[in-house]
Amino acid sequence: MAGTMSCSQGVASVDISVIWKKCKMTKTIRQNKSVRRSAWLFGILGLVGVLIWGVAPPAEAVPACGPGAHWVDACPGAIEIFPLTNGIHTIEIFNVGVFNLATTGPTTILRLPGTTVPDHHIDTEMVSLTLTGGGLTLTAGDGIANGIADGPLGSLGRITEQGGNPALADSFFDIFFEITGAPLAPFGGRLHNVDPCRMESVINQVPPPIGTTYVCSPLPVALFDDLGVQQGQLLSTTHIIQSEPIPEPATLALFASGLAVVIALGARRRQSQKV
Repeated sequence: MAGTMSCSQGVASVDISVIWKKCKMTKTIRQNKSVRRSAWLFGILGLVGVLIWGVAPPAEAVPACGPGAHWVDACPGAIEIFPLTNGIHTIEIFNVGVFNLATTGPTTILRLPGTTVPDHHIDTEMVSLTLTGGGLTLTAGDGIANGIADGPLGSLGRITEQGGNPALADSFFDIFFEITGAPLAPFGGRLHNVDPCRMESVINQVPPPIGTTYVCSPLPVALFDDLGVQQGQLLSTTHIIQSEPIPEPATLALFASGLAVVIALGARRRQSQKV
């Protein structure tokens, strides 16, 4: 009977083209079901991965070191992403005026593994800093987390254990930055420094706790336009950590990919049911 014929049967009285189309359609349906099952599995695995590795207090997602004696020595490398940091600045623009700015924005820090050669220290890099307020935006960092200054905004630093107190360390970043905004329109909309603003603090652990404050020295820091003409100066600046570091983007990407697949397949299933 034609109704019970398998794809391997060949009967002269039956239209072979009809059988072939039915077999091909059955194979395609089976393949689509297999793909959907695999996609669902990928999505579920993504979400399970986040539940296992990603759901933790944000501070615990970044390896912490200290407090304690010689905490610098064996500290592992890590990326510290602070979603909220504050800046307080006094900037003088020649022939325009003095700006007292309160700014806010994220900061990303790279720290390399601790070492005792030639002394007890950790090399660091301010990968990115974006602080906005009062119509101006201050940007620093080259955006590449490799411990190398890859451009004019590359801002490297170091954490060095204090000789007289192994539980404390002197931390600094040599910051190269640019300031942009409407008030700087007469100077091409941008000013930058040539000599670094060294931001310094004394810390007893990494990541530094909320409230840790870095202060710039020496001051003032000359500000130049793109033609190399000094148009102002940074009179003072402080940078304050206001949040715990968040998990690295890889964890967030895993969660997003898993969730996106589950949502998309759910929508596709509802659409197919309507049809």
